[in-house]
Amino acid sequence: MKKIIWKNLETNGREEAFLKKTNDGVTVTSSVIVSEYSYSVTYHLQLDPKWAVQKVEINHGEKTLTLSSNGEGCWSKDGATLVDAEGVVDVDISATPFSNTLPINRFLWETGQSRKLDVLYIDVPALTCQKVEQVYTYTGEQGEYRTFLYQCRDYETTITVDKDGLVVDYPEAFQRL
Repeated sequence: MKKIIWKNLETNGREEAFLKKTNDGVTVTSSVIVSEYSYSVTYHLQLDPKWAVQKVEINHGEKTLTLSSNGEGCWSKDGATLVDAEGVVDVDISATPFSNTLPINRFLWETGQSRKLDVLYIDVPALTCQKVEQVYTYTGEQGEYRTFLYQCRDYETTITVDKDGLVVDYPEAFQRL
């Protein structure tokens, strides 16, 4: 089991995530404290061995969001199909940089290669879902790290990850401790 800690530079918050890899896949359990807004969130992800999401559970106060996926773009919430999420494999949970690891680890990357992906964006603390387009471009290695240009809507930044695809630096948003 690997422990990862991120500082949220925007809210002075903190996240402690625990990542466990097995032959059956990857599980992530995390606790996020958003100091500026005085709330906390926990989330649990189940991923298959190829890093595709199978289950998402997010808890905020008395609210819980549980989503299931077949890892190939079919999602359900409380047993009902999420038609608006058809074709989506990855999630982007707004309160954590871990979400960026999902597409980074699902693919092999060559320098300069871009991928345009639809993701299921989950707003925290509202726990609402929306399909959005994101673009990742692998910009290369810098020593033991890799960098990706990340674009979503009118936002763009360069994310630095370690050899395991875990975010080390997400400028002005998250930094690994």
